[in-house]
Amino acid sequence: MIAVHRLTHPNDDLYLNPDQVQMIEGTPDTVVTLTNGSKFILAERPEHVADLVRQWRASILAEASLVRARPDLRIVE
Repeated sequence: MIAVHRLTHPNDDLYLNPDQVQMIEGTPDTVVTLTNGSKFILAERPEHVADLVRQWRASILAEASLVRARPDLRIVE
């Protein structure tokens, strides 16, 4: 999940699943559309949201590489 902020509630975190992000627009406010059609107007710039999604995906790949490189490591829930 990535933490962003609604334009109308800048002090409250809104956690989005990056896998559900379909589109990010700057119109001039940042509008994120999810795959289910939900839309959120965010305080962050579109470039920042895209960077958060990239960082999140990179962290997933890095974690998978670590587990693959070290089969003795196991993820405990």
